[in-house]
Amino acid sequence: TKRIAGYRIGDPIAGGTVQTISADAVVIARPDGMVDVRLRDPSKPRPQPAAAPPQPVPGQQPVPGAQAPVPGPLPMPGSIPPRTFVPPPTQAPAQAAPGMQPQPNPALPNLPFGRPSPSLGRRLPPQPAAEPAPPP
Repeated sequence: TKRIAGYRIGDPIAGGTVQTISADAVVIARPDGMVDVRLRDPSKPRPQPAAAPPQPVPGQQPVPGAQAPVPGPLPMPGSIPPRTFVPPPTQAPAQAAPGMQPQPNPALPNLPFGRPSPSLGRRLPPQPAAEPAPPP
């Protein structure tokens, strides 16, 4: 992951203090001398930006046969587009088809407390009160 931090002149960093900040270098004053930190390697060429199609001048007729660029919504880097909530379709109680048994009610009638708890599993009936053991 990349760490991004903002610094100003006078901020302490790397055992020194930021003295100057320019477009391609930062100078840090340290006890053992000034350190010039280059932000890009001058021996390597900078990558050329992608050639963009020329923008039409307002009021000028477009070139025949050329396609007009269609601007689309571009998401911001690092942002998540909002989602819309679509509720699931509701189903009306269906009539039982001929020859099929209707489904029983989800509440289980043979359990003492009805439907089992989803977080605790099936509940057990309460234990009968046990008589305290006689002291020895």
